[in-house]
Amino acid sequence: MATSKKVYCYVTLLRHGETHANVGNIIQGHMDTNLSPVGLSQAQDLKVHMNSIPIDAVISSDLKRASMTAEALGLSVPLEQDSRLRERNFGRYCGAPRSELQEFAERNARTGGGCDGWRAVGGECSHEMAHRTSTFLLDFCSRLVQGLRNEEPLSDHSLVSVQPPVFRRSSRALMPEPVQDCFDDPDNHTFRYAGHALVVSHGGWIRHFLRLMALQAEHSFHFPQQCLSSVMRNCGICQIGIALDVAQFLAFRNQQPPTRVTGNLSPLPVFGNLLESPDQEHKCQFYHLAHQRFPLFTVCYNFNLIKSDLDIEDGRKHSTPPPSKAADDLCGRMEVIFSDDGDEYTGMPTTNVANRNS
Repeated sequence: MATSKKVYCYVTLLRHGETHANVGNIIQGHMDTNLSPVGLSQAQDLKVHMNSIPIDAVISSDLKRASMTAEALGLSVPLEQDSRLRERNFGRYCGAPRSELQEFAERNARTGGGCDGWRAVGGECSHEMAHRTSTFLLDFCSRLVQGLRNEEPLSDHSLVSVQPPVFRRSSRALMPEPVQDCFDDPDNHTFRYAGHALVVSHGGWIRHFLRLMALQAEHSFHFPQQCLSSVMRNCGICQIGIALDVAQFLAFRNQQPPTRVTGNLSPLPVFGNLLESPDQEHKCQFYHLAHQRFPLFTVCYNFNLIKSDLDIEDGRKHSTPPPSKAADDLCGRMEVIFSDDGDEYTGMPTTNVANRNS
């Protein structure tokens, strides 16, 4: 495949089903928890919808609540597991009540502990989490490019020629709309379809992934504010399209990653009070690696859809047991107030049903 070619693909992000820890307001992080009976039903009841669109690859976190969700969908595609899709590691606060983590985050912010404060308790800082997420993204895009170069794409282009593998379709474009307008190729002769991947992960990880798509892609379209600050509901669905110029992407990947520790503020969006002192700096070895600008064109089609939303579109009856109120309120409909160092676990969540994007 010539390097002048462009590649496009679709990614469906799915948050795992409900767990007992979700209901109990317990921080899970790297805890390897199982789905609750409600969570298993949530995943199983997505079978019909997920099998109604072509899926060429299924990749999940290796934690059981994510892999069990993927397996419950009954897809014919082999399941791949990747530890980079795990939820953020909260160290000693994995398994602790959310209130304890909030107290630590507030104390860490007050004392200027920053990223080192999180590592001191065995956890990951926001930059480290963003770096882990971005390495998965770049390796995934490299896999698509290499597959087409070797004439071994994830999918045959004909599978998407009739309609994109997206729920609530508003267009039958052969590539993520409006990405096609960004390239000097009005007839789309140089575009190649690379396939559709289902990625099953966790609320925090998906939020970091969407921040990369919305804030660090060269061009991004239609990403709602909620996707940057909200945790999707259990078994919530987000669908995005990605396009890239092969030559530009390969040049980017061949660059040496920066290794110098910087003294700049976090690149992550701040949804709280600004720092009292503008001279205060947060130094982290992962800062540059978490702040790259990616040569990607991205578009968001759907955010935070659940089965009942898809049933309404298809005229089906809702059969899934209702989620536990605690899990639905605390994990599905919360707007999170970010602290100054970019960490989302300082501040109490507030419910904002009216602005929830479904």
